[in-house]
Amino acid sequence: MGECIVNGKARPLGSPVALLSLLSDLGLESRWALIELNGEPVDRASYDSTMIQDGDRLEIATPMAGG
Repeated sequence: MGECIVNGKARPLGSPVALLSLLSDLGLESRWALIELNGEPVDRASYDSTMIQDGDRLEIATPMAGG
């Protein structure tokens, strides 16, 4: 069993998983998420085909409401 790092926190990873599935597991709306995988931006069109593997580092930014 491996792990990936999401926004600086370790997350267990049983096997490679599609980025889109990981976003869903995290309760995040994929259309609003901006993502870097191992320091490189990920194109939104490839979220479903990008596989997250052991040792990968993700930075996920989502908009926040404010006022």
